[in-house]
Amino acid sequence: MQPAAALEILLREEDLHVAEQLPLILGREPVKKWNVARYDRPPLARHTLSVQLPPPSPLEEPEHIFSISHQTAPTESFRYARAGAVEPFLSSTSAKTQRYDFGMDTFTIVHVVLSLVGILSGFVVLYGLLTANRMNGWTMLFLVTTVATSVTGFGFPFHGLTPAIILGILSLMVLTAASAARYVFHLTASWRWIYVVGSVVALYFNVFVLVVQAFLKIPALHALAPKGSEPPFATAQGIVLVLFILAGILSVKRFHPVDV
Repeated sequence: MQPAAALEILLREEDLHVAEQLPLILGREPVKKWNVARYDRPPLARHTLSVQLPPPSPLEEPEHIFSISHQTAPTESFRYARAGAVEPFLSSTSAKTQRYDFGMDTFTIVHVVLSLVGILSGFVVLYGLLTANRMNGWTMLFLVTTVATSVTGFGFPFHGLTPAIILGILSLMVLTAASAARYVFHLTASWRWIYVVGSVVALYFNVFVLVVQAFLKIPALHALAPKGSEPPFATAQGIVLVLFILAGILSVKRFHPVDV
């Protein structure tokens, strides 16, 4: 068979698509470029492999030219976009936290000052109970600051019913009875000893908390009782309790003011 006849028969074979492939073999088509994504890289900086194929020549082997291009994945741009929105949020949150800490520090100072004033004025009132002196001004200062101390104690963050919360509730109950005995019932009949006992117990609660804070905050005392259950702490609280019991008994016996 002649070559021309064989070529004509070959071109007629539709399954081989020779008629469509021949121009690609003989002619020169534009350079084609495929981007092959490499997912073995992190999503923030993904590299793509570019393969460039020059138009094939009828007599030469096609040469493959490879080039690697660095592309920034959309995830990276999204991360930077989100960072622009998150940073102001974090800065505003930090500012709010700082304001909250400053507010709590101020609140703590007020609470401590109130408790110290209540304790000092309470000892003056206790002296008046032992000497049958009404101490009108000091008594008012003692009751007001001690009530304020108990009330502000509930303003600190807490979870559940803690011993401090129970002590604050008991203190308010005792102070309510003592204030009613003094200013509502004017120390008449049994309201006299109710006032005395209520005042002494309220002062004891404040001193009890003062001892606890001393063992927590003073390094020398904290070293003696780091857990708050050691003998030095128990001994100190036991001495305070005994002294206040004796002071309460003596106050009930001695406090009989003339100007009732």
